[in-house]
Amino acid sequence: AGAVAAYNSALTELARLQESQPQPAFETFEISPPVPISESAFEQRLRAGRNGEASYTSFDDVPSGGTSPFSAESLADKPIVLVAGGTLAGLLLAIIVVGLLARLDHRILSRGEAEKYFGLPVIAEIPKYRRRDRKTTELVSFTEHMSQVAEAYRSLRGSLVYNNVVVEQGNGATPGEDADAQGAQVVLVTSAGASEGKTTVTANLATVMAEAGYGVLAVNCDYRRPKLAFHLGGDHTPLKVSKTVVDGVMMVNHATEEGSASVPSEAVQAQRALIENAKRRLDQDVILLDTAPILATNDASELIPLADLVVIVAFVGRTTKESAEKTRLLLE
Repeated sequence: AGAVAAYNSALTELARLQESQPQPAFETFEISPPVPISESAFEQRLRAGRNGEASYTSFDDVPSGGTSPFSAESLADKPIVLVAGGTLAGLLLAIIVVGLLARLDHRILSRGEAEKYFGLPVIAEIPKYRRRDRKTTELVSFTEHMSQVAEAYRSLRGSLVYNNVVVEQGNGATPGEDADAQGAQVVLVTSAGASEGKTTVTANLATVMAEAGYGVLAVNCDYRRPKLAFHLGGDHTPLKVSKTVVDGVMMVNHATEEGSASVPSEAVQAQRALIENAKRRLDQDVILLDTAPILATNDASELIPLADLVVIVAFVGRTTKESAEKTRLLLE
């Protein structure tokens, strides 16, 4: 009887305890992915565990003074990583910037681009003048005849002389007597746009032509912006054939009495008549025509039928690819 009473008392106490204390809920724990940390962070975690301060927190809850895997302290332990990362980032940024600039830059910057967009061979490359000469009218091939600039113009002269022979042979003529019978050879010099150096090229080409013994007549056909006389030192009087500072080079500044005030159609007609008369009456070997830019006006296009050779002048870093393509289509 005493044992039964003891069991009943124990059961009653168990029932009371079950009613007074809630049952704990079951939780399922997932395995967290491993996260790399630095050696200093690992040592700090060990010290915290020994001192009873360890806690299971998220990666973003690192205690104050702790070190995260991507903190400045951990990266400072690996200077090679910093240098390599910075170098790679800089290289990628430079590639992106250069690519964008190249895509946005429409200027012709090389010989290959000039030949591609003009559809014509480059027969000479004139180096840049010294800074003090770039905005002057100095005849570098005359004043500094041993300079690289003068040699470049002589190279241009040689290319034109060779092409002249090819033209004569292609027309069934032979160099020498037949060429003299046909009159002077007419070389038209133009450019796609303004300020690309065509007048400078015309004046220096006339200089090196005369240096080689050719009789040269330089004609200003850009009556809106007559600059040839400033380079060659010729007379500015219209319709006058005058001497220049270069022996063997004569020039005409205007083909009409009105000069720069001429009506375009009348100016072009007068220029055509002047060129035809000069070929028949003047004792010259070469007639150089300094014309207006071919895309700016129709003047150069009107004179092309009178020319034996056409020279297109392009300025590296200034002439655009679009203007070169338009020039090619116009010439075709």
